[in-house]
Amino acid sequence: MVYRTSAATQERKDAKRRHIVETAAKVFAARGYTGTTVKDIVTAAEVSVGSFYFYFESKEQIFAALYDAMSDLMNEHVDWAVEGPDQTVSERFTRATVACLKVYEERKELARIMMIEATGVTPIFQEKIAEKAAHSRQRTEALLTRLSDKGLVKVADARVSAIAFEGTFQTVVTDWLWSQKETGLIKLAFPLSVFNLQALGIPFTAEEVRHYIQDYLANPPTGRVPPQARSKRKTR
Repeated sequence: MVYRTSAATQERKDAKRRHIVETAAKVFAARGYTGTTVKDIVTAAEVSVGSFYFYFESKEQIFAALYDAMSDLMNEHVDWAVEGPDQTVSERFTRATVACLKVYEERKELARIMMIEATGVTPIFQEKIAEKAAHSRQRTEALLTRLSDKGLVKVADARVSAIAFEGTFQTVVTDWLWSQKETGLIKLAFPLSVFNLQALGIPFTAEEVRHYIQDYLANPPTGRVPPQARSKRKTR
C-alpha cells in the first residue's frame, strides 16, 4: 500500500523546514559561515539533530538552500518593482536597482558571508553561485536583446552588456560590504542607476531617477518574504 502525505502533514513539514532555514540565516549572520555548526543551528531552532538531517544533509546544503531563498527574494522584489504597465525603461531599470540594493542592505551580514566569506569555501555553494549568476546574466541578456531590437537601449553586444551590467552590482555591493563606513547601500542607488542608464544608452533625467528611487522606498513590497537575516544595524 502506498501511503500519501496529507496536506496538513506536508504543511507542518514545510513550516518546520522554513523555521530551520530562517533560524540558520540568523545563526550564520551572527557567527559567520565557518564559525557556525549544525549544533549551533539545531540549538537555536530548538529542534533535534535528527530533524535537521531529515531536511538537510549538511551545513553546506542548508547554506545553499538559504542562498536560493535569498535569490528568490531578490527576484520577488525586482519583479514587484517593475510590474507597473506604464513604466518607462529608465524607471524599470532604476526601480530594479534600488530593489536589489535594498535587499542587500537589509541583510548585510548574511550578504557579507555569501559574497565574501563563503566564496570558494565549499564546492556546493560555489556551484550554486555560478548557476545563479549565469541564470541572471541570461535573463539580462534576453531583456537587453528585446529592448535593443525595439530601439529602447543602445548596446553593441547584448551578452557583453549583460555581463558588465551584472558586474556593476557585484562590484558596488562587495565594495560596500568591505567598507568600514556606515553609509547605507541605498544611497548608492542614484549613482549606480545613472551609470548603468548612461552605459545602456537609455534616456533619463536626474530628477526622474531620484523620483523613481523615492517612490520605491515610500511604497516597498508587502506580503510574504522568504527568510530574513537583517543586519544588526537598522536600515537608514
